[in-house]
Amino acid sequence: MSSHTIGIIGSGIAGCSMAYQVGTQSEEPAEIVVLERAPEMGGRIKLLSVGGHSVNAGGKYIHSSNEQLLGLANTLGLKLSRPIKPEQGPSGIWNGHRFVIRTDGSAWQTNVSLFRRYGLSILRIHRVTQAFLCRFRRAYRPPVSTTGFETPTDLLHAIGLDHLLWIPGDEYLRNEGISDRAIDEFVSAITRNFYAQNPSEIHAFACLVALVGGGTVGSVYTVEGGTIQFCQRLLERSNATVKTDTEIRSIEADGSTVSVATDTEDFEFDVLCIAAPLESADISIGRSLRGV
Repeated sequence: MSSHTIGIIGSGIAGCSMAYQVGTQSEEPAEIVVLERAPEMGGRIKLLSVGGHSVNAGGKYIHSSNEQLLGLANTLGLKLSRPIKPEQGPSGIWNGHRFVIRTDGSAWQTNVSLFRRYGLSILRIHRVTQAFLCRFRRAYRPPVSTTGFETPTDLLHAIGLDHLLWIPGDEYLRNEGISDRAIDEFVSAITRNFYAQNPSEIHAFACLVALVGGGTVGSVYTVEGGTIQFCQRLLERSNATVKTDTEIRSIEADGSTVSVATDTEDFEFDVLCIAAPLESADISIGRSLRGV
């Protein structure tokens, strides 16, 4: 049986997951090549050394609702743990000018301080986020989980969340009865941590994802040894060839093959998958591929 050559541009979690699926699920043999322009694989997921300590940068947490990643972590033999929290220590909310809330770090005092400043808005944030999470979990259940979707918008439409893509996060929360103070301080602190953006600058879906990941509902876990192990083990299981420090110059279609020219060598693939943001890449795409 002849082997297919599969090219994947990008070695972030999307590219590594794609390589894993092809390498382990394909019924036909495939030669997989992953092309990455950075010196190391992982995309936005990195493990940095700061002051002699290893620090996760990007993709730090896995939420308890993310059934796919939790199941994949178990399959790959990764160990998960709850983030280490100091038993006692000061914490607070910074609004860009001053601390609007300061606590000693205890859950009881933090909850009291939040309720005093934001009132029922804190309870409404929890209610809205919980309702969002319940609907989002439909993505892990048949028939949605067994259906292929051409775009993320199609998937969100199937679970009744696509309307969140067309309204800013702050406007959506305001319509749910959440005060401007809670949005500008509490919610903004979380979205800036996740996206370096305020709720007014992102759509409601991204805003609610940040609130879920920020721990307003459910639990969060970390990967012992760093989240980068997801990418490393996915690629190991896929038996893919990974080429880092490889800048893509152009992509051209020629009959049944796709030609990829890089700054070091040229490749020909039967199938090419792009798992990287094209808007930030200086890649020339042939006319036959434009609009595909």
